[in-house]
Amino acid sequence: MKDYAITILEYGVQIGFSNAMVFSGYYGDGERTNVTYTFNVLQNEDGVILVDTGYDNRSAEDQALADGVNLTNYHSPAEMLKKIGIRAEDVKHVILTHAHWDHMGGISLFPNATFYLQADELTSWIKTMCMPKEYNTLKASISCTDLENCIGLIKENRLVLLDGDVDNLFPGVHIRVARNGHSFASSIVIVESHNEKYVMVGDCAYVKANITGGRGDGVSMPNGFAVGSTYNAIQTLQDILKYADGKIENVLIGHEVGTWEQYESEADKDGMHVAYVVR
Repeated sequence: MKDYAITILEYGVQIGFSNAMVFSGYYGDGERTNVTYTFNVLQNEDGVILVDTGYDNRSAEDQALADGVNLTNYHSPAEMLKKIGIRAEDVKHVILTHAHWDHMGGISLFPNATFYLQADELTSWIKTMCMPKEYNTLKASISCTDLENCIGLIKENRLVLLDGDVDNLFPGVHIRVARNGHSFASSIVIVESHNEKYVMVGDCAYVKANITGGRGDGVSMPNGFAVGSTYNAIQTLQDILKYADGKIENVLIGHEVGTWEQYESEADKDGMHVAYVVR
């Protein structure tokens, strides 16, 4: 198996995300947590694989969702890739952890990639988006534009729907599905590289303290946006740690600002970070 270089690219920042959302209201009395918006890049001799896409601000619907959470300092994920010498056109594969706007909204940025998404994730969101307005709370993080772009991949034979867990989707890259927690069927991505397992969790956790405990006491607290149950969300947090062989430092969480201190990282003149998890 060829080892992967693993890089985390930042494309936006949200200052002051309410802890009522970061920790489901289980922790925090008016406190707020800064969060980052990122996606992951896997590279080896066989090419480039992305885990999630960020979003494309040329979509009015996606930009409205970004404005709704006060996302600032946006930079196109395609432009961020250039900082590590990759053209968007050269991305061969994209694993989508789930269908929320900040993870699937950049499909159009990668015109030559094949995309991988859980079948139940796509079909469940289509069903949900057809429900009446009484269910609109469930729809808060979904863009119809993104769903349309995803379905549009079918006619180009660029969409692969997954059915649960997959070993070696690519050599050393494994998928474990998390059902009915943060989303309907989230793909957790396990990457083997240099005799370690690195786990990319999508939004099954917003920050590492979701797993380790907001109060530092080891009591897991799921984040505050979920279509499924608290039980499922907490079980997923425990599973994530197991997938990483108990090494919380190998759990890569896309909204965790502590990433830039934990790994070798740099920031450009605009303040956007690049973290080199594995060179």
